[in-house]
Amino acid sequence: MDKSPETVIEIASYFGRIKLRKWPQYIGTGLASMTQFSIGIIMAFSAILVPQLRADASLLLSPEQQSLLVSITTAGIVLGCALSSVLLRLMGPRRLMMLQGPPAVASWLLVALASDLRLVICGRLLVSFLNATTLSCYTMYICEIASPQARGLLSAAPEVFCSLGLLVGYAVGAAVHWSHMALALGLLPNVVMTAGFFWLPESPGWLTAHYCFEEAAASYRFYRGEDFPAEREMQAAMQRAEKREDRGSVADVLRRMVRREALVPILLVTGLFVLQILSGMLAVLSYAVTIFQISGSSVDEYLCAVILGCTRLVCNVLASAFADRFGRKTLLIASSLVSALALVALGGFFFAQQRSLLPPGGALGWVPIVALILYMAAASFGIAPVTWMLLGELIPASVGMVANGAILTVWGLVYFAVLQAFPFLTQVLGAHGTFWGFAACCVALAVYTGLLVPETRGVELQDVAALFRRRPTPDKKADGTQDQRLRNLYGALPQPRNAIYLENQAVIQYVRRRAESCTGDLRTPAAN
Repeated sequence: MDKSPETVIEIASYFGRIKLRKWPQYIGTGLASMTQFSIGIIMAFSAILVPQLRADASLLLSPEQQSLLVSITTAGIVLGCALSSVLLRLMGPRRLMMLQGPPAVASWLLVALASDLRLVICGRLLVSFLNATTLSCYTMYICEIASPQARGLLSAAPEVFCSLGLLVGYAVGAAVHWSHMALALGLLPNVVMTAGFFWLPESPGWLTAHYCFEEAAASYRFYRGEDFPAEREMQAAMQRAEKREDRGSVADVLRRMVRREALVPILLVTGLFVLQILSGMLAVLSYAVTIFQISGSSVDEYLCAVILGCTRLVCNVLASAFADRFGRKTLLIASSLVSALALVALGGFFFAQQRSLLPPGGALGWVPIVALILYMAAASFGIAPVTWMLLGELIPASVGMVANGAILTVWGLVYFAVLQAFPFLTQVLGAHGTFWGFAACCVALAVYTGLLVPETRGVELQDVAALFRRRPTPDKKADGTQDQRLRNLYGALPQPRNAIYLENQAVIQYVRRRAESCTGDLRTPAAN
């Protein structure tokens, strides 16, 4: 009988001898996604707070105060993202997410119990700052604890949790006072996250980067199962540590960031995040109730906001499957173009409303609702999830801690500018001009993606990194064999692989490592 590694691997895979534990990965992913659930609550709270304060006869809110109440959260995001890289390197993703919970609870209590508008603004600034410190670490934590077979599904969980938090926030805010909403929804996710992470180990990737190899091996076995070959991972980590590929000073990371293979994807992803904000999706979510109010629709504005939240949640759940089926680039282009069409229709409605061209009786009152639902569905399929997906796939791991924080800082600055300017844009340009401007940015995002963004579906991360390296010019005097070798090395990208093939390859690679460590036939986990 042939006892080559390939034969032994196939037999072991077929009979299921190698089984990795997944429930700790699901628990860790759920707790890490609570950070995004809190972000959804913050966005929903922005949409609920201003209309309820405007309805209070004892308060007279100026346009400047309204925009400050909404945009102050993005100022906290900028500050939090600027510090997130430093905190992540010092504390690790799991400890950072756990320790931000108690001060976040105190900040929400400040908002809920505030007797003055200035205290509300201060509390919202602190809440957004604390949540922003975790924006650059939850994706890293999930990717490090997840097995290859479950990584795609688990990586989509944070965006789903964000949509769930948005939907819950809209629904609760429509039924209760904003202070009660802050007290209930502000405390719940932070308490759950802090209590849950207390019992979980740190992510293995951060531990190996800090030379804690024994703790990293224990972490691998906790999240993947006792049968996981942690020793092999530790040997590779030690080799990387000797070459100082995983760790270095900030100056070392900055020197790596100016290299072509790091600088090009950083600039590319930064452009994607800027255009994502300028497409208007987050502005629409933050001002959803106000937008429905000025549309004059007969449907309750809070119910419309809940419908938007439901649409975003359903589309985010479906987006991960569509991204693997059609590819990131195709999905992002299609999402941007459909979003532009929906915004053009919405702007046309407001233009006709301003010019008194609408038919009497509110016969077209359904247009803004349908246009916003179509826009939210399209944006949630591509613009929202794919940009965050590309952040993890295009940025090299060697510069990820610093580069992600820098990208998200720029993202937060543009986010702040858009939210701060939205009320003034609707006054100066009108609602129609504002939404047509968002539509133009959606078209620009589609063109930007089509011309510059590479397709990463089914491509290994090391192959994605090779896209941005400078390719040498083949020697014209080289023989045909040399030319063919160069074409094979620097030619077309690897063909996309389906999910089943990738899963089988992951299992085969794992069993091959186990088989190579055995002197005879493959032994069962019990025999090991």
